[in-house]
Amino acid sequence: GGYILVGETRSFSSSLWSDVWLIKTDSLGNTIWTKTYGKTGEEVGFSVQQTIDGGFIVVGYTDSYGAGRVDIYLIKTDSLGDTIWTKTHGWYMDEFGYSVEQTADGGYIIAGETASFGFFHSLLVKTDSFGDTIWTKRYGAGFLNSVLQTSDEGYILAGGKTSNNWDAYLIKTDSLGNSLWQKTYGGVECDVGYSVQLTSDGGYIVAGLTGSFGAGHWDVYLIKTDSIGDTLWTRTYGGTNFDKAWEVKQTIDGGYIIIGETQSFGPGSRDVWLIKTDSNGDSLWARIYGGLEYDIGYSIQQTFDGGFIIGGKTASIGAGLTDAWLLKIEPDVGIQEEQIYKNNLYSSNIKVFPNPFRNILHIKCSSKVKIYDSSGKFVTEVKSEWDGRNKQGKKVNTGIYFLKSEGLKATKVLKLK
Repeated sequence: GGYILVGETRSFSSSLWSDVWLIKTDSLGNTIWTKTYGKTGEEVGFSVQQTIDGGFIVVGYTDSYGAGRVDIYLIKTDSLGDTIWTKTHGWYMDEFGYSVEQTADGGYIIAGETASFGFFHSLLVKTDSFGDTIWTKRYGAGFLNSVLQTSDEGYILAGGKTSNNWDAYLIKTDSLGNSLWQKTYGGVECDVGYSVQLTSDGGYIVAGLTGSFGAGHWDVYLIKTDSIGDTLWTRTYGGTNFDKAWEVKQTIDGGYIIIGETQSFGPGSRDVWLIKTDSNGDSLWARIYGGLEYDIGYSIQQTFDGGFIIGGKTASIGAGLTDAWLLKIEPDVGIQEEQIYKNNLYSSNIKVFPNPFRNILHIKCSSKVKIYDSSGKFVTEVKSEWDGRNKQGKKVNTGIYFLKSEGLKATKVLKLK
């Protein structure tokens, strides 16, 4: 029920440069422990995931270790943040890891970029459970910001691709990283995808920024696609200045929650911007958090109570020049949202016991229910019991899961301990 955050710190660094910073909190955001990882150079963490053994996997970059000037930095820890192993991935120039996920075989998949083969190229690295490279793939000039494993054990990747200008970029691969299809989205100006998630209909949702469309020079860009990446709809959000989305997640009501930053609205030079949409991408509400300086939201999760948790940074409050910032948002922020929340979250059409559960979940429902994880990825379909395994028979990670009965249009939120 707590939270894990990764980033960088100079306040507690082992050198004059930044170290990777990992923070574990309880359910109220109080610090349980913090850890730093680094040496004499600069180390930064971009992505963290809890692993199936209860520990954590972190990816970022380092210029203290490795073969090149800057290498991908992969850190495996136990549940207390103590290092089990670290690995670097790279060649002779600069490599960065922006997103990591544990894969169904117990290994890891890393999305990022490389400069060792000319201009920056999109990079995908598959490792075993010890972080050793199994294979790497490059997909041309650009970078990858987000990766998820799909139900066929392939991968969906989002980022930016450049020719004359930048386009938002979506790549679907097989389990070996071979491209099945690639799609670009955008116009005559620069457009980039920063986050991709699987949606409950089998398609994808991509969030980023656009210079080609919208009200300002840069606006939040939301793209909904089908299962082969063809556009179903796009939406932009923003004002006359710089506005950007860092992450998007599907919510229990079938809509989307977007976290990012805005210069068009709010009191500061930049403010955290939270946008809630319906399933068609139409805005239901938006909220701004921040002070007179700059404040940014990088990561969003829906929480067990139906609210949201935001990870980011702030220069408006805190002890230092910039501080890590964790914000817990209540679930009820509007009449329409409240009605959706009550109808779905506490639906009497699906009964479960116990919740949270560890070994066996008992389900009472008049029809089969589909189970999705917090990113919207389909896990399995069950009738009366669930033992915490996916459709391939493998145990899934602890966390929040959604039970959906599509015939009854009912949703239940549950927690696997």
